[in-house]
Amino acid sequence: MKDNEKIYFYLTDLWQQLCEEHALLFNLTCDEYLYLLDSDLDSIEKTVAEKNGVITRIAELENIRKDYLRKINAGLKDSEKINSHQDLLKYVGKSTIEKDQKHFARFNTLLIKIIEKIKKQNKRNQIFLRKAMISLSEWKKEAFGENNFQIYNASGKTLGQP
Repeated sequence: MKDNEKIYFYLTDLWQQLCEEHALLFNLTCDEYLYLLDSDLDSIEKTVAEKNGVITRIAELENIRKDYLRKINAGLKDSEKINSHQDLLKYVGKSTIEKDQKHFARFNTLLIKIIEKIKKQNKRNQIFLRKAMISLSEWKKEAFGENNFQIYNASGKTLGQP
């Protein structure tokens, strides 16, 4: 097997592992949201611990990716070095296997889509938590007999603000 083929298969396998770990992270993030909705603190705690484990594995894969790209760059001319994501796609795209089957490109596209979904789900989780914190703050004020309203002036600022 040629060195270029070994590099191609190694990178494709690494991208597949990244896809699998990110898919697991996405599923855990969705589970976390469901547990937030149910107020199931024990399950949230377990899910967060699992997410941290997955994030650690992703970080390890990311370090492997960086080290491997450094090794590849060591054997390339300055004009051919892989400095960006596009450079990597061009480099891998030169492989005859990639030209025929597009495995790396498909894993790369899948990875990008999974990461986008994780970001959206994390935003949903954050919005839910913010709303919950506001509700808790309002309940606390009501429980201690504090006013649970604000009066605004003509410029839209609450009274008492400078």
